Amino acid sequence: MNNPIQRRCSDARRHDRLVACAAIMLWTLALASMPANAQWQAVESPKLKGALLYGLDIPADTAIYAIGYNAAGRSAIYKSTDAGTVWSAITVPGMSLFDMEFVDASTGFVAGRGTQCGCPTVSRTTDGGAHWKLDTIRNAGGGIDKISASTGLTSFHFSSPDTGYVVGVGGIIAKTTNGGVTWHAETTGEAGDYFAGIAITRPGHGFALAAAATTDYVNQFYHSNDDGEHWTKISGPGENSSFRNVTFPTGDTGFLLGGDSTGAIYKTTDGGETWSRKYTGARNVDIFQVAFRDAMEGFAVGMSGTVLHTGNGGDTWTVENEGDSIILSDVAITSDMVYVIGPGGLFRRSLAQSGVESPARPTGRSIIITPNPLLDHAVIHPAALLPGSDYCFELHDLLGREVRKIDGMLEEKGIDLWRGNLGSGTYFYRLSAGNRVVGFGTVVIR
Repeated sequence: MNNPIQRRCSDARRHDRLVACAAIMLWTLALASMPANAQWQAVESPKLKGALLYGLDIPADTAIYAIGYNAAGRSAIYKSTDAGTVWSAITVPGMSLFDMEFVDASTGFVAGRGTQCGCPTVSRTTDGGAHWKLDTIRNAGGGIDKISASTGLTSFHFSSPDTGYVVGVGGIIAKTTNGGVTWHAETTGEAGDYFAGIAITRPGHGFALAAAATTDYVNQFYHSNDDGEHWTKISGPGENSSFRNVTFPTGDTGFLLGGDSTGAIYKTTDGGETWSRKYTGARNVDIFQVAFRDAMEGFAVGMSGTVLHTGNGGDTWTVENEGDSIILSDVAITSDMVYVIGPGGLFRRSLAQSGVESPARPTGRSIIITPNPLLDHAVIHPAALLPGSDYCFELHDLLGREVRKIDGMLEEKGIDLWRGNLGSGTYFYRLSAGNRVVGFGTVVIR
């Protein structure tokens, strides 16, 4: 799993800038959420309130782990052992977290940057996150490579409980063969590369995806045929394309997920030697992640609330949801449920259902604010609510801070929004009724 939101934001090699840029984007998008209907159900919990989540791992039906930022803007992990009803926060000391992977319900790893050493760091738990052991990535000579405090590790892949790989900024590819007790770094010879993902195909063979130091395109491909001990650059599809992630769900069958706003997914059945583009029907979006229930049925998620579904191993895809102003950045499947996650929230539906109905989507057009821009006063008219309905109107600034909250019973005249002490600028609003998001959008104050 990798963090697609962190992958690129003006300069993905500068983590501090990236986090700041991502934080604004996450807070913005979190104001919109894909609401539940008869099939999709929003997973809500007081513990998750204010959290902005981008990653999901479900190593067992009884254990769900989510990674993201807490309400204070710090990296955090959350855990549920009852399908998402009750959540607890997990603290990983000494690290800024970029990615996580659990190999079973109790044993998991987080990757990122050590806050004290400023070096690529992995932390391991064997008791479901109650305790963590920090380990730095060591070079071939056994030493620790000091790197910039603004860089770190970005993505994991475990081919077995003992053998795992992690990649990161600066051309880092590290490997463990003892379940994460120790890690040793290999070099690609490309010190400027930013690695966005890694996957192991058939035994002994690996495939990695990177962005070169001299370009914003994530389209550099590396291959290993000796269990990840050495890596060589190879050619790949889409010379002028950019990709978000790479994954190999089964053996030599893998997928490259499009990151150049084309909604494209590339498929290989020979371990990455050749690729064919699969048109998904998704428009003007990046695809972030894909997960398969079995060799045939899978789901992919991306920007604009995009959910794709395939029943033939990824040869063709159907759009099951799109058009929401949110990011869905990860997807995971249990024996009976599919979960999707992003800054807008965590959602699930039963796999027993034959198809996915597009969730009812609120839009900014469902709310009229006049005037907008406003000087001192505006009136909010929610077309989807009847007079007498209970409502909650929330206004956030560009940093995601709540600056105004209005709740009550809707009157015929609408909802008064007074400027008060609010400064000039753009603000993001969300209007909800109970657990249902009615609409969202922006308000400009002159």
